[in-house]
Amino acid sequence: MKKRYLEIDMIRGIATLAMILIHTCYYFLSDKSALFIWKWGQFAVPAFIFCSSYLFFQKNKEAPSISFNYFKKRIVRLMYPYYIFLLFFLPTAFLTNPGNFTEKYIIQSILLTGGVSINWLVLLFIYLTIIFPLIAICYKRYKPLLIFYTIISVASSCLLIFYKSPIPSKDIMWLPWSVVPLFTLFFVLNEQKNKFLIYLATFSGLVFVLSYYAEIIASHNLGMYENKYPPTIYFLAYGILIVILIYALSILILRSNILTKSLSFLSLYSYSIYFIHYTILAILVKNIKYFNFNWFTFSISVIVPTIIIQIGINSLRKKSSEKNPAIIAK
Repeated sequence: MKKRYLEIDMIRGIATLAMILIHTCYYFLSDKSALFIWKWGQFAVPAFIFCSSYLFFQKNKEAPSISFNYFKKRIVRLMYPYYIFLLFFLPTAFLTNPGNFTEKYIIQSILLTGGVSINWLVLLFIYLTIIFPLIAICYKRYKPLLIFYTIISVASSCLLIFYKSPIPSKDIMWLPWSVVPLFTLFFVLNEQKNKFLIYLATFSGLVFVLSYYAEIIASHNLGMYENKYPPTIYFLAYGILIVILIYALSILILRSNILTKSLSFLSLYSYSIYFIHYTILAILVKNIKYFNFNWFTFSISVIVPTIIIQIGINSLRKKSSEKNPAIIAK
């Protein structure tokens, strides 16, 4: 049985909740509370990347290797749920927005080149499937190359404050997003040191403040969303800072049994919840004018069905496993 890191579950669970909230609050930005959540809840993706890279580096920091089997398993784990999602979402998209439902939309959705807007995250994690082992191998065998890659990755995220990339976000995003797994490797190697989190939080906060003023000097939009595609150092420093704070606070979170179980559930099924909530969101948004929603009731109307559907899927999987014991063995 795979070892579970409860601190990582807390981070990913909170990030999953934040992901849903920023998607639901988007439709109520005239409300100050919704605007606040939408603006400052944008740490979800850096948190997801941190959690994935943390688990990878914990397992592979000593003897990293790249195997075809690793890539095969990762790609299947990323693409299989996505294509299942498309089977349900594409008919929903046709019914809710038939004008935007074209052959081009379908093909781009399948190939991750466009179409369904949230597939950019699937593509990003495909990039990271290659980047994680390369970082680990460079750390173990080619440290100068790792230093060079760190410099250009950080530099790219800094330049994005001052210059708009002529390259489409989906094609270039892997480079600035690499800042997060590079940070995570450093985190994994040093987390046992005394006062490490304090020093790291202080440094991340300083980078965030400095990049904030750089944004002002460059007359760049200070919104987190506007700094996300692809991510600037301002956005990344904020995301990393929040991850560090949640990691530090996880000790307090773990004292609450109910909260721990709830966040562990969101963490364990975060990827499928990502797709389920988006399908429900598309349906509700189409009918939002018929209900007297506010940001809170709308969020609950997305979260509750999402959790129920996920529990239902888990139940079906359990029954299938009981009928086919061979599945468990795999």
